[in-house]
Order: sequence, then structure tokens, then C-alpha cells
Amino acid sequence: MSYYSISLDEIRQKVDRKNGRKKPSYEPVLAFGDLSYPNVKEQINEFGEKIIRVDGDIPVNLPIKNEQRFLFISYDQTALTHGLHKYPAKFFPELPRWLIKKYSNKGDIILDPFCGSGTTNVEALLNYRHSVGIDVDPFSRYLSKVKTTPLDKYNLELSRDKLLQEVLAFRPSFVNERDVPKFPYRDRWFNREIILELAYIRKVIEKLDADNDIKDFFKICFSSIIRSVS
Repeated sequence: MSYYSISLDEIRQKVDRKNGRKKPSYEPVLAFGDLSYPNVKEQINEFGEKIIRVDGDIPVNLPIKNEQRFLFISYDQTALTHGLHKYPAKFFPELPRWLIKKYSNKGDIILDPFCGSGTTNVEALLNYRHSVGIDVDPFSRYLSKVKTTPLDKYNLELSRDKLLQEVLAFRPSFVNERDVPKFPYRDRWFNREIILELAYIRKVIEKLDADNDIKDFFKICFSSIIRSVS
């Protein structure tokens, strides 16, 4: 069974090229004893306060003192499955990554009692830890499960092609009123033709000849477009 092999550096480079920007590089300007960090520097914010700016990964052995102020610049918020679905007020990945590396060892179990979109669980997986995520929100649990479930590349691409073929061959007769969920403000948020098209896509995903993990992945992708078409 083969899985996606994805390089974070390759993703960063592609995003940077797309956005026409280069990742800033810094000379070691902040030293703690014998330690210096190329991506850490001191600067003054707009209120005249001294802050410590960290670009990218937070050094595991970076000394942290009470009342220090930090500015973290994240490069990985959409890397890998972190960017699979929008989610309000989620962690930037470098923070749980730093905590996991600093306070646990490979093979340990990481608990996030308010897992939200699963950022901590993804980072635990990437850093060879087991993890448990808890959340009262069913969608949070569902999203976290999808973001941490490896998929077979061949089967995923095969299912994607089948799904795309069915979606492009839109057949209005395939859906009816029973396929359209009822919820408050539905007809205010969505045009009638959009509602039918969304119901069609969802039904095609549910009828797809694929395992449940792949279907769940497509359902999260489907959910991610809902707001943009409302």
C-alpha cells in the first residue's frame, strides 16, 4: 500500500512562488548564552514594547521567561491536511509542534481535550506520537478524524476521477426533495439551483464505490465549499 509522500519544504516553496514572496532569512540576532537562533530576533512593536519574533518553527530549547511577549510568524497553517477545511481560532501548527517535541517522546500519547480542527493531532502524528482528541462538537471530531487518517494514493485518485466524472455529468433527475436537507434560512442562504447541485454532489459522494475513509475525505472537501457558494 502506497501513501502520499509530501515534503513541507516543497509545499512552502510552491506557496511562496504562487504568492510571489520569499521566506525571509535572518542572521542569528538573538542569543541566549551559547545558543543562537537564525529565525528569532528582538524587535519593537507599535506600542514601543520589546517583543521576540519567531519565524517558522519554534526552537525546542528556546528559553521562555515570564512576561515575555512573542510574535509568531507561521508558514504551515495550510500545509498538509492543516489547510483541509477552514476553522475559526485554530492553533498555528508550530505551537503544538513545539510543545509536543519539548514535553514528550516518540511513541507517547498526546491528549487534546478540546481538539477543534485537530491541529494538535496532526502534529502528533507527524512527530511519531499517538494522540487522543476530545471535543463536544461532532463536526470537530469528524474533521479531526479525516485530517489524521492516511489514504491510499491510488484508490484516492481513482475515486476522485470517478467522482469528478459523475459531478460533471450532472443529472437533475438523480436528486429529489428528500435529498435536500431542511434547516433554518436554507432558502435565504442558497439559490434553488445551488441547493439541488449541492444535494447532487453529496449524493454522488455517498453512492461512490469507495471505502468510508475516502468518502469522509470527500465529504470534508464538500463541506469546505458550502460557504463560498451560499
